[in-house]
Amino acid sequence: MIFWLLLIIVTETRVARSREPPCLTKDICPCNTYCSEQADYSVKCYPCHSECEPSQGCDGPMSEQCRACKTGYTKQPGFSPCRASTCPVGTYGNQCKNQCHCHKNYLCVQGRCTGGQCERGRTGLPFCLEACPAQTFGLDCRLICHCKDQEDCNKIQGDCPSYQCDGEWDGPGCQRKLPKLYFPPQVLLSKCNNITLRWFSFDETDDIGQGPIGLYKVMMKQMNGDIWFNPVNVTDPDIVTDIQTDRSLKKAHVVSITSGLVADVEYTFRVDIVASEYDKLLKRAVPGEPSKAILYKCDSTPSCPFGTYGNECQNQCHCLNNDLCEQGLCNGGKCERGRTGLPFCLEGLPRLNEPPSVLVSTCNRITLFWLPFDTTVDLGEGPVGLYKVMMKENKQTDFWLNPVNVTDLQPLKEIQTDSTSKMAHVASITSGLLPDVEYTFRVDLVGSEYGKLYSKAVPGLPSKATLHACKGACPAFTFGDTCQYQCHCERSEDCNKKTGVCWSETCHPDWFGPSCQRRLPKLRQPPRLIKSVCMNLTLEWDAFNESVDIGQGPVGQYMVYILSSQEDPTVAWYNVAQVTHLSGKQSYVTSVISGLREDYEFNFRVDVVGTENAMPLDKWAPGFVARYQNKCEFCPLKTFGAKCDKTCHCIGDQECDKVTGQCPSGRCHPDWYGLDCQKRLPMLIDPPRLQSSACMNITISWNTFNELSDVGQGPIDMYSIYFKPALSDATVSWTNVLNVSSSNSQKYIASIVDGMMPNVEYLFRVDVIGIDQRTENFKSTTGLSTCPILNSCKSRPSGTEVNSVGKYFIFVVAQTSLEGRAQEMRAFVQTYTPLNKTVYVVVLTKRFSSQTNKSRTKSVEVTRNVQFFSMTDLSDAAKQNIAWRDLIFNMFSNNEFGVTLLLEKAAVQLASMTVLPVAGWDVKYVCFGIKESQHVVVLNLKPGNDIIVLCSHSRLSHNFSMSEMFSAVYIDYCTTGSSSDSSFTGLSLSGTHPFGVITVDSLNYYTDFCEDVENFIGKEMPLPLSTFGQEFITIHSRLSDINEVFVVQALHAFTNVTMLKQNQNNSIDSYSFFIQQHLQNVLIEPKKYGTPAARSVVIRSSLPVQVIYVMQPPCPQTKQLVGDVSYTYLMPDHLFYNEYYVGIPAFLGVNVSVMMVILQTAIESLALNGQHLRESIAWENVVAKPGWSFGEKLLSSSSSRITADYLFGCYVYGVAEHKAFLHVAGYKSCFTVTPNMRPSDCLRNLTSRDALAARSKGTPAYDITWQTTVIVHLGLLCSYHILSDLKVKDSLS
Repeated sequence: MIFWLLLIIVTETRVARSREPPCLTKDICPCNTYCSEQADYSVKCYPCHSECEPSQGCDGPMSEQCRACKTGYTKQPGFSPCRASTCPVGTYGNQCKNQCHCHKNYLCVQGRCTGGQCERGRTGLPFCLEACPAQTFGLDCRLICHCKDQEDCNKIQGDCPSYQCDGEWDGPGCQRKLPKLYFPPQVLLSKCNNITLRWFSFDETDDIGQGPIGLYKVMMKQMNGDIWFNPVNVTDPDIVTDIQTDRSLKKAHVVSITSGLVADVEYTFRVDIVASEYDKLLKRAVPGEPSKAILYKCDSTPSCPFGTYGNECQNQCHCLNNDLCEQGLCNGGKCERGRTGLPFCLEGLPRLNEPPSVLVSTCNRITLFWLPFDTTVDLGEGPVGLYKVMMKENKQTDFWLNPVNVTDLQPLKEIQTDSTSKMAHVASITSGLLPDVEYTFRVDLVGSEYGKLYSKAVPGLPSKATLHACKGACPAFTFGDTCQYQCHCERSEDCNKKTGVCWSETCHPDWFGPSCQRRLPKLRQPPRLIKSVCMNLTLEWDAFNESVDIGQGPVGQYMVYILSSQEDPTVAWYNVAQVTHLSGKQSYVTSVISGLREDYEFNFRVDVVGTENAMPLDKWAPGFVARYQNKCEFCPLKTFGAKCDKTCHCIGDQECDKVTGQCPSGRCHPDWYGLDCQKRLPMLIDPPRLQSSACMNITISWNTFNELSDVGQGPIDMYSIYFKPALSDATVSWTNVLNVSSSNSQKYIASIVDGMMPNVEYLFRVDVIGIDQRTENFKSTTGLSTCPILNSCKSRPSGTEVNSVGKYFIFVVAQTSLEGRAQEMRAFVQTYTPLNKTVYVVVLTKRFSSQTNKSRTKSVEVTRNVQFFSMTDLSDAAKQNIAWRDLIFNMFSNNEFGVTLLLEKAAVQLASMTVLPVAGWDVKYVCFGIKESQHVVVLNLKPGNDIIVLCSHSRLSHNFSMSEMFSAVYIDYCTTGSSSDSSFTGLSLSGTHPFGVITVDSLNYYTDFCEDVENFIGKEMPLPLSTFGQEFITIHSRLSDINEVFVVQALHAFTNVTMLKQNQNNSIDSYSFFIQQHLQNVLIEPKKYGTPAARSVVIRSSLPVQVIYVMQPPCPQTKQLVGDVSYTYLMPDHLFYNEYYVGIPAFLGVNVSVMMVILQTAIESLALNGQHLRESIAWENVVAKPGWSFGEKLLSSSSSRITADYLFGCYVYGVAEHKAFLHVAGYKSCFTVTPNMRPSDCLRNLTSRDALAARSKGTPAYDITWQTTVIVHLGLLCSYHILSDLKVKDSLS
């Protein structure tokens, strides 16, 4: 029957393995998950990456394995990750179908304009989906439409549908308002065949519209007619004279109309302004304001001009409104400001009592002088603000010119006349003088009030006629022997007729030299734009050539200037480049990269700097101006290059330089390297594959790196294999377990056999290390990881199933703290028998320090469940004069039993140790210590055992070999270096064969314990690594004066430890601790955190750890009564047992209690020596563990057996005055037969045959054949009759 059952199981297994792999079957996993095949051919479904499109799914856990990216994310073709959308600039959304409407679209993020501005013609932030309102356009809709007949304009450029602007507007988008004079022209003179007009030069601050001005069109028409005529035009530079207004000195234009006039007809006049752009006149002009009607008369008595009267119209009206002036009478009844004396208003305004005198009269210069205004001599009242020097040709009687003005503040000069010296004002007239013409002069005084000049001035007295004698002299603005040279003086003044020196000694800005005859060099053409890149404009210009350009050389250098077109041209230009002139070079090129702003237009000019005597001139002529735009059409996000065909690869997903690709931080993405981050580190596109999985042996494979199918570039140096627990958080680092050198192989296979924990899932990855990475020390690209792979250990390795019962034990009592104090020590062995049957035990002792193999044997009979023996009685040491503390004890029997060692020193210190059977030994251990030196005893059974010790504090390793059977070695290699160093130490031990370990004096250094307490006698046998766990339910006594401490020993670096504790409000407080190094300890005192009285504490960790519970009774009051510290190893809740044994050493004077931790919902029966126990205990809930409870029971019976129908924890502790002991109760589990076995089966009193049969069905933790061989070998050391007396011959055969 069993044969057919096994045949069916094997057949079904083969059939299952021959089927199609389950992950290839469609629809095996739900949407948005991927399939992962396990080592046992089972299937697990894991969620896809968060950046994958849920409806499309994925092929693995990485973003690169998404079949499609979710909305807002895109990926490049091939094996590439999903990243935030990198749509082309100006688009966004799913498949980049939506259009951005932002000013500078590279600031568009998912349609939102992060720059705070919409594109031209748009409004409605943040998405800018609305067009500009009616009659507006442009950026932010700030510009107004100016189309003919109120047409709405184009929302971007402002163009009109009819291509016609409103009457007063012109230019692109109709945004330039045409210039117009605010005031009409004034009629200065009206006589036969001559009407003279005057108007002020256009000024943008006083007039309407914008310049520059190209032409003034003088228009006239008859009052009763409709047609305007254009008798004369005046260009803007034609400025005739300066006119003093109420506010300032202004330039004025004067023109005479001499044709087209009809006598006795009224005319009106206006001045239309024609603007210019780039030195070209516009076609349109806004009609100017018309003047008042002027009656043109042409008889013998012509009328006087407006505001004048009298003989030859020499008298000036002084009325408030001069149009009410008739022959000097003010018909309005009011005088002008500053005048009194109706009806003629001749009193008040200042006037000199004498005309000016001619001081010097030479060709092209007449110098006048006059005495300053004096109220005691002259007419009117001061103060005087301005002296207006007026002149006219003596033959003309109606037109005075104002060639020069003198302020009252200008210094006086001493004048010698008629043998007297006077201080007088002096003024020279150097322009407007015609040769051999008589002139008369007068000085008009302009009064002032509160610093402001009056608008009127009383005409001064005319001087006598003075002849401007210039016979034989050169005409105006010429000089030289034959008048062959032209004057080039500042402000168009004349020069010396012989030398050419300007009277002001200042040349025109374009000229220089003693006689201003050398013209500054100037290029005739502005610079040309030959290349335009954002923030980099390249200009070119031809070298200076005297035959083509303006001025004369030699030339020293060229100065490049820029100015924003939106800035006032009067502000200083910005010099951006200086280029040296080289002889023979035909043209020059320079790049402008400073002073620019994105998308702005700039004016550019190149000034030529001449030289004289090889030294640069201190002045140069401004060059002609060209206007170019700094266009910044950026590459799309995360791209760069001339064609935007390269992708940025910066750390933190930063934007790179759009030209060079360099990252602002100078650091590439971890997957890339190089100056522009364009070289990708090699990475396999596929994760490693699982080849086979056995307990503590995971074999993976991968294909060799191929540049065509994988990512990055070679050549390859080696492959690094990493692994880590699958359920660990991001802070847990990957462990490098193996490196495989690159070869010509097409496939690599590697086995991982070290560093793993049984029945834990792990992730594996393979990193590719290139030659560049090795030589240039680059970090490798993290390879893709496998799905979780279970290190399945259904048949547990040695030491996993650790019961405290067995057939063979080896232990020692010796330790440094016992030296010299043997008389103070008592030692006992407590045995217990789970079979409830008599057990025959052989005790074999050997000298601990002896060099011989001599040993002694003794037999004992265990007849009770729990029985105590004195170590002295067991060893027969007294007969051989040997102290039992120097002996190695070997105990073996025909049936299973358990051993607990009890030590007492000076009646005040007590220690206990649960002895592990040889069957529970392992090849690896981790020990803790809180002292300056770590002491352990290593126990050996099999010869040739090589032991390696690694110290956690010093990071040093030591090794030795144990060649003898049942031998022991005492080691103290590991030290913290000084007694003041309170660091928690630890060590790990590994051997080639199983061995046992006893920790000695592990608590000898701990400053928080009692003062003057040394040489604690606490000792314990560490448990194998397989008993490490990630969750521990801690135990606590009810005694308030007991100090309790937990030492957490880490197996792996970067382990997070969390303590959960209940507070007074019955809520849970969490406290975190971080273990950074391998084998490092962390010490936790629960009373120091939160509520001291809380008894419920749970310790959890991110990786497997072991927890040591330390208990200290109250410190003594005197030094003679020293306190004691006891400790034991806690079991993780998943490794609890269901059968425990407790003995009460009443002869030691200690009350013994048991602390139990149970799962209330799983346990139906809990019994003490066959009696129900559950109802007699006050249970308390375990924090953060629903259903779990803990409680304690004070024992009265000398021996106790505690059983349950489910796993539970059980610890023994005893406390007397100033002494205590603590250990795990003797434990055994029957859960090794079959997973379906009921735990209640363990409650039966199993017979020896039943127990042995049950054990034979499981997988023993130790080799039974080898164990039996050892026992037989030990028996050879004894005499045969001893074995016969023990009645074990049959069982050992």
